[in-house]
Order: sequence, then structure tokens, then C-alpha cells
Amino acid sequence: MAASQDVVKPSSRFRVKHGKKHKIPLIPTLPQAPQIQQLKDGTQVSLFLSTTLLKSHRSLVQFLEGMENTPTLVYRDYNYPKSSKQVKSIQTQQNFVSDTLACEADIIVSPTTGVILTASQAINQLYLPGHKPNDPEIKTIQEINSPLRERIFRLAHRYERLYIFISHSPVENRDRTVLAADKGTLASVASLTAFCTSLSSLAIVIPLMISSLPYSHAEWILALAHKHATALPNTERDILPSGFTAINVPVTTTDRKKTNLHLTFSPEETPWEIFLRRAGLNPFAAQMVLADLGHHNGHGPRYKSDGSHMHFCKEDSVLSRFIELDSEARARLFSEVVGMNTIKRIGDVIDCVVG
Repeated sequence: MAASQDVVKPSSRFRVKHGKKHKIPLIPTLPQAPQIQQLKDGTQVSLFLSTTLLKSHRSLVQFLEGMENTPTLVYRDYNYPKSSKQVKSIQTQQNFVSDTLACEADIIVSPTTGVILTASQAINQLYLPGHKPNDPEIKTIQEINSPLRERIFRLAHRYERLYIFISHSPVENRDRTVLAADKGTLASVASLTAFCTSLSSLAIVIPLMISSLPYSHAEWILALAHKHATALPNTERDILPSGFTAINVPVTTTDRKKTNLHLTFSPEETPWEIFLRRAGLNPFAAQMVLADLGHHNGHGPRYKSDGSHMHFCKEDSVLSRFIELDSEARARLFSEVVGMNTIKRIGDVIDCVVG
């Protein structure tokens, strides 16, 4: 299974209710999160949270906000009306990407990695008769038989890696390393795991059944945020003083600029972020792309220095710069930040629109 490369081997067992012990080979079942890895130089832990969590997972949000070393928390309201009005929809053959701004991960831990929060009961909830979307890309896939699977499929186009947290209430027992579930739940989890594996050409999708306790969710989220933390853009990049890249002109030592950035994310969606989301980027990736291009490329900086922080400016010219790049340049500049598969899909969308 491809996902096993990203997950620590399970150290616990699943116990089926009413007695018999049963090991599940299809899915890791760890009640405890892996150890938090030390951050590399030039990285910082930031989380993009959907505002729906303020109602659905308020205890989790309070836990994250109350931590001693609180990560940077950026809230996004994906159902806010401006998302459908500020920027004209990109019409492409991939309508399932461009027309679903409201479909986003609950928590984004890096430009390449998102987390969906669900519950063991939700994986059994199928479409009501006649409620499956008419989108031809989804309608023809028989395995997409529930709102959860539809959401996973759509988000697999925005991320290189998706974690599905299946919240399961712990059962009181002496052995706290064991979670208990009935045979029906285990069968549903196995079916969902098989579906997630079938999406490997799009993204690595990793379902995990974890305790429903808020601190357990928080531990997992922070561990993943540290594991997949991305270095800030342009922490050390060779550029010419003018900001333009000349052809066949060597860059001397005096021309080199080394910049250590502390990225301050925009607290609200901007039209440029929405445009990139319509093209297929997630919010975290969109912010990183705008920051990278704006600081060192094109028509001027998106940020200007003010102590250790950088401030927002001139995103319009930055977006033009991104659109004007050819596919090879986009891949070279951003594949490490947002992922090669994602940047290729974005390039296809932009090339289709621009012509």
C-alpha cells in the first residue's frame, strides 16, 4: 500500500466488540500520534482552519489556540458569499475543480497536505436516492457513493497528500492502547481504505481511525504539521538586483541576495488567492505561490521588510507573473512547494484558459 510510507507502522490492535481480537491489515489504527519532528531551518508551523470548526470542533480549536507554543492559525470561511462573486469562474473541462470552492480540507497543515475530519458513523452514510451530483467526472465512478467519498475525490486534485481522520469514541477498558469497534465499522473502514488507495494516481490518501478526544486530534495535527512543514519561499535564492532573470548572464557573489522570511498570511481571502483556488490550488499553496513570486520575481515585491515580518502589497502583478510562466518554469519554481502533480494540473487549467 503506497500510503504506508507516510505512516508509522501500527503499534496497537483493533478489538472487535463481543470478544475475538482481530488485526486490520488495511489501515493503521494508532490512538497515539507519532513523535513531533524537529523543524528544519527556514520552516514554521502554520495551520489553515475552516471556520466551520468553530462550531463542529470547538474543543479542538480551543486546544490549539491555548497551547504554549501556538502555531500560526489562519481561518478561512469557504462558504462566504464573496468567494463566488469576486472572481469569475474558470471554465475548464475540470469543472469539479473550478466550481467547488466550498469543498476544502478542514485543516491544511502544509501547501501539499490537508486533513479531513469525519466520524465512524459518517463513513456509512450513502447518497440519498437521486442526490448524486450530475458532474460527469463523478457520476461515472461507481465507487463514489457518498458525500464523504465525493469530497475526498475532489480534494485529491488539490493536494499531494490527504489524511482522513475517522473519529471513533474510545471504549472504557484497562488497556488504553486498544480501540474497540464492531464488525460493521471495520468493514466500512476497509471499504473506504480501498477507495482511497484507488486514488493513488491523484494523491496519497491516508485514512486513520483515531480517538475522538480533542487532545488526540491536536497531537496528530501538530505531528503532521511538523512532519510536512515546508521551507518558506526564497529563504536563499540567487537573483539579480533588478529582480529580472537575464539569459546567459552569470550571477556573481555580489549579486546574490539571501533573505530569511517570516511569512505573514493574509487574514482574509484576496481575489488573487480565490483565482488560484479556482485554478486548483488550496489556500495554503496559493499564499505560498503569491509570496514566492511577489518577493523575488516579476514586477516587484509582494512584501517589503519591516523588522522580522513582511507585509502584503501588489498581488495583481504577481498573479500576472505566475500566469505568464511556461509550464517548465512553474514546475521548476513551485514543484517543491506545492507538489509536482498539483503544479502540473494547475498549469493545464491556466494553459486552457489563456489559450
